[in-house]
Amino acid sequence: MAMTELSAGVIPDAAAYDALGQRAAATPALDLHPDRPVWIFGAGRFAQDVHATLLAARFTIRGFIETQPQRGEFLGLPVLGWAQVAPAAEDQLVIAIHNRTAPLDQLAKLARMHAFARIAYPWDIHRRYAAELGWRYWLSGPESLLAGLERLKALHARLADDESRCCLYRIAAFRLGLDDAYASFRHDLTQYFNPLTLAALPSRPISYIDGGAYDGASLLQLAACHPIAQAHLFEPDPENYRKLADRLQASPFPVHCLPLGLMNSYQVLSFAGGQGEGGNLSDSGNIHVACAALDDLIPNTPIDFIKLDVEGAEIAALRGACRLLERHRPMLAISLYHRPDDLWAIPEALDSLCPDYRLFIRQHYFNSFDCVLYAIPGDARP
Repeated sequence: MAMTELSAGVIPDAAAYDALGQRAAATPALDLHPDRPVWIFGAGRFAQDVHATLLAARFTIRGFIETQPQRGEFLGLPVLGWAQVAPAAEDQLVIAIHNRTAPLDQLAKLARMHAFARIAYPWDIHRRYAAELGWRYWLSGPESLLAGLERLKALHARLADDESRCCLYRIAAFRLGLDDAYASFRHDLTQYFNPLTLAALPSRPISYIDGGAYDGASLLQLAACHPIAQAHLFEPDPENYRKLADRLQASPFPVHCLPLGLMNSYQVLSFAGGQGEGGNLSDSGNIHVACAALDDLIPNTPIDFIKLDVEGAEIAALRGACRLLERHRPMLAISLYHRPDDLWAIPEALDSLCPDYRLFIRQHYFNSFDCVLYAIPGDARP
């Protein structure tokens, strides 16, 4: 895996995306050989699904590797620490860890230190078995990003500062497998509530909407740095909602907790619940949840700040708030990593509703998870 040529202080231009596409197209895909044994690095949900996929494809799986093994066996195979693994020359390794806390460049470095030469990253295995592994946030093969390069170039020109432009370019390069080091990068900024947003808020107490409120931590974080007049919190997962409502019972300002998801209209949809902050709308969900449009729920209340982290429903939620956005022009902080095309599709959707907003991108966790689009009304100055 090669790093991009982008160095500190160099701002990519539109031509850099063309070069990126050419390099990606010229880089051969890593494919696993079914006739060579495989080790799986990781022993979580993604690793379990990788195991099932490879077994169905008739691979021989030697076992699982964990940096700090929590058990001796998983799915009938041994779970070993790195000191216990002595790979044969033909052995292959699949990194089956795909989250925001374990940087992939560090995981690959660890594997190479322990004599693995043929290492498949999460996008390598997903590219080959996309149908079997299904939706995994931003994860995809390179085809989606390559098809979106022209739209990324348009967004690059639309962004409000060079930091955002560098961030966008490096996310694309990382997801194409061409910038390992970006896995370990994150901005030294508090997510959602930082100088980009706080300095542009009115000095008075504000009205706040949180889509995907989870356990209320984001609201409490905001309350610690800016006065709040009222807050409307939306959380469709029943387990999360109970925790949210209990936690905010004694709030010193009005808090309206609603057990709803946000969409562009009222709908009852299938939902994968009971996964903490990772619950999401899914055709194979284990429960059903009600969803509604902000324009229907809060038609006449002035709103100053909206945060959206709704697990892939961000565009629908924005469209369901078009009148609110037009009338009140709130600050926006929108998750930009749940689906492969979110990088360009969410800014495009927002531009169709609020074309004069200034757009920024910042990275808050590892592996390009928790990248956030910050949209500041043109008449608000940080």
